[in-house]
Amino acid sequence: MPSCRKELGLKYVLGLSFFVVASMPIIIFLVLLIQSKRAFFEVGWGLFSTTWFPAGQEYGILAMLYGSLVVVLLALSIAVPLALFSALALSEFIPKSCRLVIKSLLEILAGIPSIIYGLLGVVILCPWLEQVFDISTGRTLFAGGLLLALMILPMMISLLEDVFSQIPNEYRDNASSLGLNKSQTITSLLIPISKSHGFNIVLLAMSKALGETMAVMLVIGCVDQFPNFWLPLSAGQTVTSKLGRDLGNYSFYSIEFSVMIAMALILLIPTILFGFILRNGRDIK
Repeated sequence: MPSCRKELGLKYVLGLSFFVVASMPIIIFLVLLIQSKRAFFEVGWGLFSTTWFPAGQEYGILAMLYGSLVVVLLALSIAVPLALFSALALSEFIPKSCRLVIKSLLEILAGIPSIIYGLLGVVILCPWLEQVFDISTGRTLFAGGLLLALMILPMMISLLEDVFSQIPNEYRDNASSLGLNKSQTITSLLIPISKSHGFNIVLLAMSKALGETMAVMLVIGCVDQFPNFWLPLSAGQTVTSKLGRDLGNYSFYSIEFSVMIAMALILLIPTILFGFILRNGRDIK
């Protein structure tokens, strides 16, 4: 009897835990949806204009959405090839003893608080961009993209190295016996085998980059205007930097607050999509 009660109690605890975890995404989505409905009903398609001027009842968030897209794409365009080459070097060319030390350092870098990266960006990255590109301020979308690339790079290298290391050595031996050299083995065997997992890692890095706030907010300039399409070396704004900078300035029931929540909801949608893709990543070839 006591053992049956313990088993029943364990089932209740596990069931409750599962219910809490499973309901959290739904609750978050519903809260954001309810709080943002005023913005969608009262502002409507005006949300997707380029002008943010609350005093004139203009609440266009397109500049922030564009800024988020530019920063994330810049970060991925820099981080993905660097992470791929570094992970291949780490798994295929560096001795195992050195590999463990390097991976430990990567994990430390991945765990550094984002505010530290932001302060380093303000002190080092922004002045460097001013000198290199001869611009008045280094606080630009390019600075945000470069800083995000540095932030997601350790995580991507570590995960990609795990993927390459899990490929059985027999595959490499068979490739060598067929006359393939190291570079041919990498391009014809390792990368094709790992492309599904690599795609999932890129989506994970994209989700992390989309949600980054403090570091980006410190280096992009936080200007509420549509940046120059051809020039990432201009100040801008992302959804997260806008939320972090201005959300506390508006009252809870104001239209401005509802617009802010609408921005958060729009940012949540691609994250949910990425989650579904990651869940079914095994089917991606």
